[in-house]
Amino acid sequence: MTVKSQLEVYRIILPSKTTYGELIQGKFYDENSPKQTDIIKFKKLYKSFLEKLVKNNVWVYKEKKKGLTVFLEKGEQINQIITSHPNQYIIEGYLDGGRYDMIRKMAAMSDTTQRKTISSTDIVAARYYFHLYIPFNKSIGLLFLEKKNDDQIRDAVKAYFSELFRWKNKCQIQAYFPKKMIEKFRKSAVVDTLYSIDYISPEVGLTESEELEAQTYEVLVQIKKIGNAVPYDNVDQLVEATKDLNVSFLGQTLNFFKFKTRKGIMKNTETKKQSTFDFEKGVFIHPYIELDEELLEKGILNKEKMFKFCTSLMKEIYNDVYNLNINEK
Repeated sequence: MTVKSQLEVYRIILPSKTTYGELIQGKFYDENSPKQTDIIKFKKLYKSFLEKLVKNNVWVYKEKKKGLTVFLEKGEQINQIITSHPNQYIIEGYLDGGRYDMIRKMAAMSDTTQRKTISSTDIVAARYYFHLYIPFNKSIGLLFLEKKNDDQIRDAVKAYFSELFRWKNKCQIQAYFPKKMIEKFRKSAVVDTLYSIDYISPEVGLTESEELEAQTYEVLVQIKKIGNAVPYDNVDQLVEATKDLNVSFLGQTLNFFKFKTRKGIMKNTETKKQSTFDFEKGVFIHPYIELDEELLEKGILNKEKMFKFCTSLMKEIYNDVYNLNINEK
């Protein structure tokens, strides 16, 4: 099966409107050090970024049991894998990351007799492309990060950058969804499904002679319209109607709207792409950026092609990210 990749976009926001130039000068240089040029400061940032990734051990994010590193093949140089573009304030390339702390077995699908045990101290990593834009005259940076099917390293990467850019106070890392993508998705969006999930533990007995015992059940209620779908603009009315929907189960009456997890799925009728929303948070369309297979090479995203793709996308969203008018750019 071909691994399909998507691109996630994050804004890395420094506190108190501190610029990245000020952060680098203050964090990596002594108070009495002369003010450095942007090129020198960016090289310092690049070196600091690589420091914990190129050692022989893995940088770990214990909370999620994930690690990050860079696997270098014989003869490879680090700048071939992760490249600094100081004149453009960009660091981009590949990170190798994945889960550890799980005992697993590995075998060839054609011969399961030849097996290897993956211990809890081993990391099983995939290679992900990232593109980091850190303008020294602003307090907001941009991170483009690859996501593979249902596999991702976003939590570890966010933790790594939070550590890298921490100076006096923590930075914020927020998912960003380009307005153009949202509007394009919305024009042909319909409500595909509404669903609620909850857990109940009624005391039940299978027969009159059996003692009652507590059992936990996962209850899933799904609403899917047959025929003409509900357009995006009418989703609030549909959600409101669920307040009157009750479900009986093992003698208990459950209200659909009061389930712990209440979500919906929007689908674009043209692209067939989906976006999930939460009842509590409102209907926010969060479309991912789908990456074409032509960007792949030998199973991973081509670095040169992705650099062009991300720099082009950045130009499109620049004014929106930094809330600029054309004249202010």
